[in-house]
Amino acid sequence: MRVREGPCMPLSRFFIVVAGVSHCSALASYCPQTRYDGPDSGTELCFCQLAENAGCRGETCSCPQGCSVTWPHEQTVTFANLLHPIDCPTQTALLTIPRSYYHDIVKLKHCCGSRHDEMQKLIAEMLRNGFDSHQQHVGEGPVLQCIHSPADISVGWLHLHTFCQGGRLPQDGLPPANASSAYCAVMHSLDEAASLSEGFVEWGTGAQIFLVS
Repeated sequence: MRVREGPCMPLSRFFIVVAGVSHCSALASYCPQTRYDGPDSGTELCFCQLAENAGCRGETCSCPQGCSVTWPHEQTVTFANLLHPIDCPTQTALLTIPRSYYHDIVKLKHCCGSRHDEMQKLIAEMLRNGFDSHQQHVGEGPVLQCIHSPADISVGWLHLHTFCQGGRLPQDGLPPANASSAYCAVMHSLDEAASLSEGFVEWGTGAQIFLVS
């Protein structure tokens, strides 16, 4: 049975290891790092293992694609979505997740509290990492990046979708039919991450915005 510690329990006793370096949970300028306390099986557990979150470290890999399939970053990991996009030059879409456990964007808002600038920094990092991984490993060019609302998520771990501009991911309902199900933005360069993240934060903290291009 997994220990339940609450939605925003800081990882004060745990460390996240990135590229052989241990990072304390109190990383500057980011929202609190949180330990996974979700289901003991299923895709959420797989995401935990891909993120190398302390809540599942050392457990046998449960991911059908294996657990050595990520492109690691300091605060996030990126990996190929098992679902394939259509109308893209390649049939690969990516997912980027934080190493810390936030069930969805509203839980991220709750954990960050009034620190919207820190929430924005994490989302900007996700945008940069998803974009950069797509350019390096999938294909160059603009990408569409989306985050679902809590009511429409398929996996209870905050995740960013990245796939080609003009593409579709119909199994995940992307692009969305309305602003209540997901927020998407088209990213052309890494320099846009900070400005685009503002839209995700505004939408995630209550505004109903649909698509930025």
